[in-house]
Amino acid sequence: MADTVYVNIDYGKIANIVASVGVELEHKIDYEVGKVQAEVGKVQADLQTTRNDVQQLQKRFIDYVEQYERTVKVQRAETVKGNLSAEIDRTWGHYRVVRRISIGILQALDIGNVGDDTIRNFSEEQMLQAHGYWLAPAVVALASWTRGDKEAMERSVAEAFRRDQAKTALFFAIILRREGRMDAAVAWLKVYFLSLDPRSLGREFAVLLESITTNAFGAVGVNFAGEQLQEWNTLLRQDEELMDEQVQRWQKAIAARSSVPDTKHYRELITLSPDWPELKHQLQKANGMYTFKKDLEDLAEKPVVLNTNLVEMLDDILELLVTEFDKEELPIRRELAVQEAIIASDGRDDEARLLADLTHAGLEDSIDLLQFQGVCVFAPQTIGVSVGTEQAAFGASKDIARTALSQYTRDYRGAAIQKARLCFNKDHSNYATTYNFVGYDTDTQAAQPEVERGLADAWERTFMPTIASLKFKPGSAITPGVVALIAAIILFGMGSAMVMIGAFVLLIGLGIAGYRYYSGQQKANKAIADVRETQRNATEYSIGLYRDASAEWVDAILAYEDLDSEEEGLRNLMDNWASGKNLYKGEEEDE
Repeated sequence: MADTVYVNIDYGKIANIVASVGVELEHKIDYEVGKVQAEVGKVQADLQTTRNDVQQLQKRFIDYVEQYERTVKVQRAETVKGNLSAEIDRTWGHYRVVRRISIGILQALDIGNVGDDTIRNFSEEQMLQAHGYWLAPAVVALASWTRGDKEAMERSVAEAFRRDQAKTALFFAIILRREGRMDAAVAWLKVYFLSLDPRSLGREFAVLLESITTNAFGAVGVNFAGEQLQEWNTLLRQDEELMDEQVQRWQKAIAARSSVPDTKHYRELITLSPDWPELKHQLQKANGMYTFKKDLEDLAEKPVVLNTNLVEMLDDILELLVTEFDKEELPIRRELAVQEAIIASDGRDDEARLLADLTHAGLEDSIDLLQFQGVCVFAPQTIGVSVGTEQAAFGASKDIARTALSQYTRDYRGAAIQKARLCFNKDHSNYATTYNFVGYDTDTQAAQPEVERGLADAWERTFMPTIASLKFKPGSAITPGVVALIAAIILFGMGSAMVMIGAFVLLIGLGIAGYRYYSGQQKANKAIADVRETQRNATEYSIGLYRDASAEWVDAILAYEDLDSEEEGLRNLMDNWASGKNLYKGEEEDE
């Protein structure tokens, strides 16, 4: 009888070996799946917490930087303005003394409480201090006239006339009119006109316009001046180049009244649309036209208060003449106007440039009559004219203003956009940056369902690689079963005594494989579900941005259309505005 061999098999050890293989694989699967789940969960939580905060912080930071830069510009402008004002005081401060004396002498003569010697000494002292200034000898002439010194008066008048013909002639025309000497006043007025070129008028011409609108020179003087202005206006309107220049100036005057749209109303549209600059431009231009209309309505409604006291009225006009800046001051005054424009525009370069250009027109050494009438309307503060002169000057210029308005509205309407592109790129949200969004472009004319489906599809394609990597792979689950099967085959080959052991090992391996298959599939499905949830959040966020941007586009277009519709009212206001009586009649009748 053959010897029976007994093999002592440790079934527990074999089971442990098989189980350990399964445990190791399980841990590996759990680790990888858990790692993905943890990362997805962390990203999702972080995105939920920070996405709005980061975007708001970024926008606030950009706004802060822009505001800081503008503040620096304004502070620098205020410093320069102070230095320029100090320089004006140092260099031309003594001119103010002479200016005060010229009117003071007249008022002192009215009262009769100042002696001739006092007036003479003081006027001659100013002649020594304000050398080269036309008003100094004119004041000496005035003092000489009061005491009957004809020779000194004539010498002084000749010197003042040599220094500045136009201002001297206008000065004595006003004084003689003040004294009731109409013929002599009109004679000096004619001398003043003889010294003028309608293409190159001095800044003192504002005094003449003020005199006409207030009827300061009576019927004779007003008719004479009115005929001259009518002739000049007709003549200058025949110069096409000059008319084109003036139309452009009026367009700038309208544009200078525009303001930048408040960006807080269009945050998402600004973020998504590369066409925002064009939309902002048309909003800004239409706003300029609207504001110009409001300003013109305000001007039309302002009451014109005329001083019924002729002497007081002439003193006001005389003060306007003598306080007018002289040529030597104008370069610094222009630089001062630049700094004031920067301050007024809160440091915005484009607005400051437009404001400065308008102000500079009133601070030039000389300008043509058409431009002068325009300055009376859109920069009256630079030449000191009254409301009545502003109103009359617009009446004289309304044909040019109408042409400028037509070109202005035509230009911004021609550049107006009918739709805006909306670009969802890789940085339109934190989700897009984190998951490398594939991108999606559309526009505001596209149907909302189509856009939302397009965004959903784009996010589906974005997350497709991630979801594919998380799908359950059966091969990793059956590994314990394969190991058990191999072990069982080996054991089966060792004889009948090992069959039971092999069957036991196989059973354990298949059990582990089944468990791994089930649990692995469950964990993979959970990880995919988490990613799908993130995908839904990302899609909803992008769709929310799209809806907000679309709503902002509608708001912007409605705002634009409301502003643009004001043109009809502006044209009616212009058409019903009375022509500038005595400033320009031309082919138009007074309305």
